[in-house]
Amino acid sequence: MRKTGFALAFAGWGALAAAAACGGSFNSIDSFDGGDATAGDGGGTGSEGGADVAKDGGGDAPDATQSDGSATETGPGTEASAETGGEAGDAGNTGDASDAGDAGNETGPGEAGFDAACPVTQVCEPAVPPGWQGPIDLVQGNSGAAPPGCPSSTALVFDASAGLDAGVAVCSTCGCSAPAGLACSIDVRMYEGTGCSNAQPCAAGSAGSTCAALSGSCPISAGGALLVQARTVLVAGACTASKEDPAVPGATWSTNVAGCAPGTAQQCNGGGACLPAGSRPCIYQSGTGSCPDAGYVSGHVFFEGLLDDRSCTSCGCGGADASCSAASVTVSPNTGCGLGITVAADGGCDLTGFVSLSTTPAIYAETDAAPIPSGGCPASGGQPTGGAAPSEPITVCCLP
Repeated sequence: MRKTGFALAFAGWGALAAAAACGGSFNSIDSFDGGDATAGDGGGTGSEGGADVAKDGGGDAPDATQSDGSATETGPGTEASAETGGEAGDAGNTGDASDAGDAGNETGPGEAGFDAACPVTQVCEPAVPPGWQGPIDLVQGNSGAAPPGCPSSTALVFDASAGLDAGVAVCSTCGCSAPAGLACSIDVRMYEGTGCSNAQPCAAGSAGSTCAALSGSCPISAGGALLVQARTVLVAGACTASKEDPAVPGATWSTNVAGCAPGTAQQCNGGGACLPAGSRPCIYQSGTGSCPDAGYVSGHVFFEGLLDDRSCTSCGCGGADASCSAASVTVSPNTGCGLGITVAADGGCDLTGFVSLSTTPAIYAETDAAPIPSGGCPASGGQPTGGAAPSEPITVCCLP
């Protein structure tokens, strides 16, 4: 899933004050001095009799006593009021003068920069460094399973994995059909003279299963000779390749994690976050990189995506690799191919021995042993190709 941004919600002073009133505590960047003095204009309090303790602690306070640097009302008519009131004024000068009151206001509740302590069940974790996001809780799932979900009190920021295991594609065996139109025939050519290589045939044609005249005529001159040449001819068309059907195994991960945001968290110590004690918060950023020097030193790289182009090469067929079996043919100057000569259809040049032919003699031929075609086309393809690789890296750094 895509990463989503989130913000921490910080507790205001009112909430912290309420926590303190109920027995909670807080920490600030600056320490407090004169903790029992009342913050404000000097810390003095009026007596019921109407006498005021001066801001600088001067004068007598006949109806007040002093404890720990703060004036406390005792009521009018107290027997030691005159002496004790002077002492209260002096104490006001030392423990509650305007310097101490102002120092309390600089880091007091409701002012910018105030940092509150965490509840007793939480600890203040370091601030998230610039360029990073968090804090998050890294939840690990089972090996080979889908990334785990987040607890109901948290929000899913990302799910990612590491330790990719992806096998190659399993390819089917490629095959080819028989060549289209596979067939064999016998070509017959007749020559007058002494050879078959440099002369034009006087008659030619294909021999069939029945006796038939060749095209042309072959008169024989006195003292001449008639030659025959027969050979098989292969006819083969293209083959059709089978269809490749790759089986791609599923990719698995040895580690699956979920980044879970804690929802709202109280701020502490200049940008830190209050998180449950014993937790191990993490920060994250897109890409691969080193952990920042901010306490988050345990680094991991996970991946949110997978690039997978595993497949198989397509099946194909080469040219036909076929042949014709041995064959023979009978040629004759007579219809019905009687009194003829039988020769092998192997391309040789054979003397017929025909003599005393008429001026326009026809030559007849028929197959003696028909050629039989065989063979096919070589198949190609069906090889694994491509691969799987993790993508969309995310670097996660956690507290040790």
